[in-house]
Amino acid sequence: MSLDRVEIVYGSRKLLIAPKNQQAFFADLATRAPQLYSQSQNISFASIE
Repeated sequence: MSLDRVEIVYGSRKLLIAPKNQQAFFADLATRAPQLYSQSQNISFASIE
């Protein structure tokens, strides 16, 4: 198992993934989910109103 993982937390659940290219993963995520924003080492959800 890779030690360079991404933890995804949704509700009370957690999921660990290890994308081969984290920069590409986060760039793709940013284009697909504009309601997410980066905050230091974290990415958070911002409601769209």
